[in-house]
Amino acid sequence: GLCPVGSVNLTVAVYSFYTQQWTYYYEEVDDGTAVISFTLPEECKHWINITATDDLGNVAYDNETVYVDNTPPEIVKTIGEPKYGSYITSDTEITVEATDMGLCPVGSVNLTVAVYSFYTQQWTYYYDEVEDGTASLTIYLPEECKHWINITATDDLGNVAYDNETF
Repeated sequence: GLCPVGSVNLTVAVYSFYTQQWTYYYEEVDDGTAVISFTLPEECKHWINITATDDLGNVAYDNETVYVDNTPPEIVKTIGEPKYGSYITSDTEITVEATDMGLCPVGSVNLTVAVYSFYTQQWTYYYDEVEDGTASLTIYLPEECKHWINITATDDLGNVAYDNETF
């Protein structure tokens, strides 16, 4: 306000639905701003209840619900037939799927498959993006020779999974 009292007592209470426990953080300052920094190591739903009180008993509250997703998407790559070890033909179907995982997944998946052909010395890129569910791509390698396949799956929180293979 216009005439601050000076002292601030700040309390943050965090409830983890995964551990089913409360964690408390306290900070008191005689003059100035009270600051509490913390992280949420467990995945899933958390309640965050913040209370600030001054010397005159003025109280401010803020309550938030947040969801933690630290798990990257899962990539599943299926190499069809014909194949022999790391050898395939231009008729061999390669299917790549990525699904966001974890206790409380954000759900979104951005899937990128980058294919480098040693024959053409060019990269070819394939993309799929879903807000929820499984991103899926089917590709074929049209020319002979060695290829690198680099797969990246990312959710909207930046959790990343990689799968790389040479054919």
